[in-house]
Amino acid sequence: VARWLEYLADYDFSIQYVKCPTNSLSRYPYEENEAGINTIESVLTPNQELLERIIKSYDEDNEIKEIYDILKENLPIPKSIHNHIKHYSIEDNLLYFSVVKGGNDRRIETQHNKSRVYETFEVGDWILLHKDAYGSDRLYYKIQPVYYGPYKVVKKISDNAYEVDLPKTNKKDRVINVRWLRRFLQTDKQFPKVPPRTIAEARSRLTEIIGIAGIDETNDTLDVYWKDCDPCHSSSIPFSLFLEIPEDLQRTLWDNAKAIDKDNKLRDEVSKAAG
Repeated sequence: VARWLEYLADYDFSIQYVKCPTNSLSRYPYEENEAGINTIESVLTPNQELLERIIKSYDEDNEIKEIYDILKENLPIPKSIHNHIKHYSIEDNLLYFSVVKGGNDRRIETQHNKSRVYETFEVGDWILLHKDAYGSDRLYYKIQPVYYGPYKVVKKISDNAYEVDLPKTNKKDRVINVRWLRRFLQTDKQFPKVPPRTIAEARSRLTEIIGIAGIDETNDTLDVYWKDCDPCHSSSIPFSLFLEIPEDLQRTLWDNAKAIDKDNKLRDEVSKAAG
């Protein structure tokens, strides 16, 4: 394990679990109807030297090369996976596989997209960071995509990873996979504003809120969209501050959120907070 840690700066993983149903009271205008599959994801980047060694091994090991060539010609991967069958995939010219065990496992179908190409950035570029870059909280309910920022790229680690000037003390936490980054244009005539950075500024712009993107019960905050800002560019405000919005606008924002909520996590009734 120690040797692997020397090579693997980062890696992708996903943990899926079923949350037990609970009986609880909430003052938010939403609820979880039933227990479902929850996913925690983290996306990190392997050491480039290790990637090159693994790719080179495909040419040196005839058995691995044969498997690789066959799979490359016969993708996409079958939609159904039976017990004890190895599930192979090829990403960025690397061969990955996992063994599925257990007869009662619930599985989520994933689609392999070979043609997806991520944008590249240079040092000094401004970016927005997807909220899911550090995984997801079971008490956070995402309704729409959420991006925070802007932040500046300070170092290019590889074509797939960049160090960003995040307010993190651990340097490793500032290295982000490119899939979670989105370019931010400082001089965008179509979206001339950015979300407020302080509570005081947010309070002065409450009537500019145009959508609810996510609900964070752990921190008692809402992620919201703002008028004239880049789509998906969000900021967090305390729920108590949201209650200062005129009631008609509160109700409209909740109704719009419920209309687009794919997971049906919002309640059918209007909350007491929204009048």
